[in-house]
Amino acid sequence: MVESNNLNYLKESIYKLLHYLKDPYFYNSFFLFLSYIIAFPLNIVFSVIANNILSTQIYGISVSLINYINWISLFSRFGIDLGLRRFLPEINKEKYLILLSMMVISISGISIGFLSLSILLFFTESYAVLHEDLIIVFLLLILVILVNLSTIFESIFISIRKTHFLTIRRVLSISTSLFFLFIFSFLEVLGYVLTILLSYIVITVFFILLIFFNVKIRNENRNNVEIKIKNIISYSIGNYIVFLFSNFSLLIPLILIILGSFDSAAYFFVIDALIRTIRLAISSLGTSFMVEGIHNPENLKKNVKKSVFLLIIILFSITLMGILFGEIFLNFYGADFVENGYLLLILSFFALIPDSINSLWYNLCYIKKRLNYPIIFVSFEAIMSLVGLILLFPKIGIKSYGIIWLTSSTLLSIVSIKKILSNFGIQNFSTFVKDLVN
Repeated sequence: MVESNNLNYLKESIYKLLHYLKDPYFYNSFFLFLSYIIAFPLNIVFSVIANNILSTQIYGISVSLINYINWISLFSRFGIDLGLRRFLPEINKEKYLILLSMMVISISGISIGFLSLSILLFFTESYAVLHEDLIIVFLLLILVILVNLSTIFESIFISIRKTHFLTIRRVLSISTSLFFLFIFSFLEVLGYVLTILLSYIVITVFFILLIFFNVKIRNENRNNVEIKIKNIISYSIGNYIVFLFSNFSLLIPLILIILGSFDSAAYFFVIDALIRTIRLAISSLGTSFMVEGIHNPENLKKNVKKSVFLLIIILFSITLMGILFGEIFLNFYGADFVENGYLLLILSFFALIPDSINSLWYNLCYIKKRLNYPIIFVSFEAIMSLVGLILLFPKIGIKSYGIIWLTSSTLLSIVSIKKILSNFGIQNFSTFVKDLVN
């Protein structure tokens, strides 16, 4: 009898899930969120194995270089990937626009990547490994281009609401990274960089095949496309600034190594990688909210309610899990990670709550093409983080970043809540809560 009830409950749950997936907002959100949730344990396995195969110092240097490449990629994309995500649903996947975007970010990736790596090579003494093995610099330069192309491909599939392919992409990325790590780990820093590079080559081939077989790209009058490109450029520049500042944490391991704290770079990277994965998973709601706001602007208020409802459930669950299992997670890497990073981890979990509220407000601004608030907000957070890190790190260590992030994002979330409510003509927060419950 109990087994029969459990089976009926399972069938009913599956039916409800399939029903919700008919809604494009839930469909996009579900598969984007699923892609990060699946990648999460695989990322942990990869980072734990890498940390144990390599020494903490070698691991710290390696991950700081990859973080630096990710930041160079953000710097050299000029927000074009976000411009495509915003405008591609309106212009029906023009071939000329996509190819032009790929060409621009490839050229900018080579140029800015070469300049940035030259600065790292000639003006810092902490990365002696780059002087000893210049092939690493060459591989990192290629990696910039591949990361840029990967983000363009992801934006295409997000904009056309085929996010289930991104779930496959996450699994493919981590599994190939694990495979190549076992082969090349004996090369230390070079082996780690080569592992990430080969993984991105596999991903790039995967995306090209998907686009060739699953995306119908039409040709349109070039003059019409060029007019739309001007709109994309103006929008992308604003997003470019937002994303550079909002990804400031990518540079912190680099700053810590320049300051001579190699172990702190490794501690911070492990925690930041976890928090960034969770932020990306949560951002799947905001991304879907933006895409649906473009496809169906008449359902904007309804989708805000859906986003807030899902955010409450997800954030409560994630914060509780972080408190209960954060120490266990860090123990996988070693007792020194628990001792030096646990407080930063807990602070970061609490900071996710106001950060998610701010992210929802940013996506509403993206739909309305009003980028002044996101630019001001993320600039404030980045400046606070940099100044606070310089002043507090020598005294209290890497936990200083968590304190600053939680404080600044909480202050900004108060403004975000007021702006979201006023945008829909809601007088106060209690009215919104009653409307949400009903």
